Amino acid sequence: MKIGRKLTIGFSTLVFLFVVLGLFAARQVAYHEKMLDELYQHPFAVSNCLREIRAHVFAMHHGMADLAGATDAVAQGAASERVEGADAMLRARMDVVAERYLGDAESVSTLTAQLDRWRQTRSRTVDLARAGRRDQAMALTFKEGGAHVADVDRQIEALIQFANNKALELHASTRAAAQQATYVLFGLIILSAVLALVGGWMIRASIAGPLSRTVAMVSELGQGNLSRRLDMDENDEVGRLAAALDAMAARLETKDADLRQSHDALEKQTELLRQEMTERQAIEEQLRHAEKMQAIGHLAGGVAHDFNNQLMGIMACAEILQKRLATRSPLQRYATTIIEAAHRAAEVTEQLLAFARKGRRPTETVDLHGIISEVVALLEHSVDKRIEISRRADGATAKVIGDPGRLQSALLNLAIN
Repeated sequence: MKIGRKLTIGFSTLVFLFVVLGLFAARQVAYHEKMLDELYQHPFAVSNCLREIRAHVFAMHHGMADLAGATDAVAQGAASERVEGADAMLRARMDVVAERYLGDAESVSTLTAQLDRWRQTRSRTVDLARAGRRDQAMALTFKEGGAHVADVDRQIEALIQFANNKALELHASTRAAAQQATYVLFGLIILSAVLALVGGWMIRASIAGPLSRTVAMVSELGQGNLSRRLDMDENDEVGRLAAALDAMAARLETKDADLRQSHDALEKQTELLRQEMTERQAIEEQLRHAEKMQAIGHLAGGVAHDFNNQLMGIMACAEILQKRLATRSPLQRYATTIIEAAHRAAEVTEQLLAFARKGRRPTETVDLHGIISEVVALLEHSVDKRIEISRRADGATAKVIGDPGRLQSALLNLAIN
């Protein structure tokens, strides 16, 4: 049997059971709604209205007593308004009772007639009170009016008792119907559960089990185990799916072997290409560095030549100035300082030219004390006069092998910074 037919039968059975349960539940709900509606119409509404009518009757009777004993028109008017207000609410509640009372309508008519007769007695009492005959009005209120109130109260009590008995009857009927519905529903639910379990077991045995094996195989295929096979004998959709998966796994296994061989060959070619690329990048990097250094060398050489030409003019002018000044002239030391600074600048240009020629400058024995003295003499004429420069050379001899121009530049940078 195909999976679609199996699922159709199983779900159709469940749907049929759910429809039966739904129809039965709808029928029971309609019945209980009817019972609740009757409970609302009779016990609740009627009983409450009758109790409110009784309260209004007593309020009207007390109001009539106040009206009969009132000594002025204002008190009579206030008592009359209370009585009329209570009478209006009483009439409204009587309309509800007449509409929703489930018993004999003659009982309600009798109560209505009794209230009308009492209303006539109240009218006579009001006329006597307004005529100033308070004693007669009081006697009419408590005698004839009291008799009407007692009759009304007895009739209201009878109606309330009937309403209570009707409520108990409806409650008992509703409970019996609810118990019966509960038993039937429980039986249908148990039957549905049993059928659902049986159908679930059948579906699991014929569908879920093979599908679980299929999912496990797909998972193993995803992890790389291409030798796994299902080998199912079922002739349904799951069986055909298993056969297709077995065939696909066999093809994948063959393709995987071919791909592994191609991958090994590709890795070898990639490694050779990587080595060639590495060597080529190293050669290109060396070439770029050589071109960069060559460009910097040309630039440094041009700058050094231009700067050296300017220094030649400065040195020539300073030497001419030195020769023309008197030997003891105070300006002699300034000319000497200019010539020494020009020589140091010339040494800097020599360094640039040596860099441009990619050569090394020769080193010589240098007296550090002399270098320090020259630097101090230069700083005394260039820094702020408020800065005091002191020199202390404790060593007897301070000679090193080096470049005097670079040493002077280093000391000047230290002092200035």
